[in-house]
Amino acid sequence: MDDIIWAVKSRECTVEDLVFKLEDYLDDILRIKGIEVNIKKEELPMNRRLGFKSRRTYLLFFKEAIKFIIENTHPLKVEISLVYKPNHFEFWLNNQFLKKLDSQNGLSTSMVRMHQIANNIGGSAVLRDGKEIYEIGLIIKRK
Repeated sequence: MDDIIWAVKSRECTVEDLVFKLEDYLDDILRIKGIEVNIKKEELPMNRRLGFKSRRTYLLFFKEAIKFIIENTHPLKVEISLVYKPNHFEFWLNNQFLKKLDSQNGLSTSMVRMHQIANNIGGSAVLRDGKEIYEIGLIIKRK
């Protein structure tokens, strides 16, 4: 519920506010379990304002990606890249894991949700399934 209030509150939110919210979520979900998390921020315009639709989409996709790795793997290390380029924004989550869990239904359900979230703002979701790593991406082209 707290996330819904955060996403819709009228105060203008900046990229810096979003990054802080993502870090807070990582503390509550991954770091508390001793899972190493690294965030790489490339050329992020920290003072850029985000509208309701953008901040809601980024937060929902991020949370769905984290939920996906928790439900489908025993994560060892999570690396996140937030990349801002002139014509698009990229979010990548690399999950190095000990083993996959037997939950193929969860795999497809999570990917459907991530695609729906990304399509909501004209983005695309990507899942690269490797032997010891999942790479989940969100690419949003700027208009």
